[in-house]
Order: sequence, then C-alpha cells, then structure tokens
Amino acid sequence: MYSLGEVEAISKKAAKAAGLTWGEAMEVGNSIRNLARVRLPSVEAFIPLLQGLNAGKFKRLGSLSKGKSIGDKKLIGFFVGIYVLDFVAYELNHGTKSLEFKNVRFPLTLLGTLLALLTNGVKFEISWKGFKSIGSPRSFVSTGKNNNPTVVDRVTVNLSISRLTHDICFASRVFITKSNWKILEDLAFQTYVPDSEISRNTGAGSGNLIDD
Repeated sequence: MYSLGEVEAISKKAAKAAGLTWGEAMEVGNSIRNLARVRLPSVEAFIPLLQGLNAGKFKRLGSLSKGKSIGDKKLIGFFVGIYVLDFVAYELNHGTKSLEFKNVRFPLTLLGTLLALLTNGVKFEISWKGFKSIGSPRSFVSTGKNNNPTVVDRVTVNLSISRLTHDICFASRVFITKSNWKILEDLAFQTYVPDSEISRNTGAGSGNLIDD
C-alpha cells in the first residue's frame, strides 16, 4: 500500500517524462490521487495513456469540435477533462451544463480530472456504456463493471452547481501493483538530473526513485 502523496508525487514526474507540461503533469497527479480516493482504478487508468504519450502514439487534437472526434481520430479522456475544467465548469454560475463526447480513449482519466469539481461546489453525473458515476460535495457513487475501458463510443457529462458543503470520506492509501509502480519509476527516472560532482555540489541529483 502506498500513501496518496507518494503516488501523486511519482505520477507527476512520470507524466512530465511522458511529454506533458508541468501543469498538465500536476493535473495527472491530482487525477490519479482523486481516483484512488474514491477507490476506482487510478494508476491503472493512466499508465496506458502515459506509455502511449511517451511512445508518440497519442497527440492532442487541435479542437474538440463541440465534443466530437475529428475525422477518425479519438479524443483522449484526460485532455477532455482539462477542457471541461478550463472552459466549461467555470461558466456554470447557477446553471447546468450537459455535454457529450464521442470516441473517447481512457474515459476514466476524464472522470479522474473532473473529480476535482466535488470540492469546488459542483455536482456531476458522468456515464458511458456499462458505467455511471454520480458525485457531489457530500457523496460519490459509481455503478457498473466497465469502469476502465480503453475506448468508448460516447461519454455524457452533466454538471450543476451544488450548495452542499464538502463532506466525503475519502480513502487515504492505495494498492499499486509492483509492475505498475515500476513503470512509473522508469518514467519518473527520466526527469532526474544525472548524478555528477556539479549536481551534488548544487544539491541536485536523482536520489531515491521512491519519495520517502
């Protein structure tokens, strides 16, 4: 079992090494932590995305084109989630918003990103075939076994303002398999400064691969 802080820290480094900006990497760390807190697959949801980014298999789409895929390309759930946070959620005010995204890879990474809304006065319902999640500042419930598919035909997102105060009991530790932890370590290692006399004198260097 790992603390959520450990998992978040190494996930950020792994995401940066995979080619994301530091800001995006921080969002990955937060998303993985949020998924673990509600006891959904966390690292497992992001590893295929990070490996694909690192190998150059996935790229951002220039526009979400009102939520639809562009040509035969598929949307990446994580980037869709960032789009919703940046350009949709802040416009809610006292209203509601319903969105639909087609051909989405790694939809659980989208949910992980939007879980941040639960501590910011927003309630949501997110669903795809075989899975539904309903969250508010007071509770989070998920149903269905298809919680971590590789790709889905459609994801629906419904957002609304909630006046409830934050009161969710979150998990504080998470189990990560040795193989998945090794993948994070190997990616994170790429962000460390190579050990040298200069780096030692200036306080840099990789140190331990796992944060204490």
